[in-house]
Amino acid sequence: MDARLLSCTFPLPHFSPRRLPTLTRHTTTAPSHSPSLVSSIWGLSNLGRNYGIITYAPFLGTPAFSYLYAFISAAHVPGPDTGSDSNQDGVCHGPACWTLTFEVSALAAALACGMSVYLWRAWKGRV
Repeated sequence: MDARLLSCTFPLPHFSPRRLPTLTRHTTTAPSHSPSLVSSIWGLSNLGRNYGIITYAPFLGTPAFSYLYAFISAAHVPGPDTGSDSNQDGVCHGPACWTLTFEVSALAAALACGMSVYLWRAWKGRV
């Protein structure tokens, strides 16, 4: 493959075409090994359901947390009648834009880790 084509396709500042096999290997490892990990943990009888739950989690979580950030950020943008000249660009500035999103995300991650530990201990002797 021509290196000039890759530099147009991947306009990243530190991208080199020699790293393409490494990049490809890392992006295909998780989807190709996940079914075997799921079947070894929960067994083959429930593989379809459990793998479906695992693959739909990012599909549902990404828009949920993106919209959460968007709504919180939009709520903290000052209106045109506030008289503040610093934020007339319609963009939220400062930690008020992302603090609540970070706290909700951290709580969700802690809850997910706690549930994972609980489920791992509950299923420990069954597999």
